[in-house]
Amino acid sequence: MKGKLRPVQIARRVVEASGYLELGLTARALEVLEPLPTDGPLAAPVLYLRGQAFRFEQRFDEAVAPLTAAAEQFPTPVDRHVWMVLSHCQFKSGHLTEAVDALAHARGAFVKPRPAPEN
Repeated sequence: MKGKLRPVQIARRVVEASGYLELGLTARALEVLEPLPTDGPLAAPVLYLRGQAFRFEQRFDEAVAPLTAAAEQFPTPVDRHVWMVLSHCQFKSGHLTEAVDALAHARGAFVKPRPAPEN
């Protein structure tokens, strides 16, 4: 990949990867997501889709890191679905304590502090 991708290019690739996941083409989705940055304004969707692709391939251990990062970046209540998916992956990986904690996040037991309003 030459040069830095513009946000619109990243957004197009996120949509493309999402389509591949819907079609069950997880390897192709991972190829599209691989060069995308995991920081910046579109990091959460990139990380979420990467985690979902690993989960669909039953690579649960590999799915945990991107899903954790995505869950922490998405705002509440959007993050609840990601926490639920993360809980499933941790359970399947044998990390039961972490799975219960992620499930608690998904159910709203832990609330993220709201950012201070900008003046």
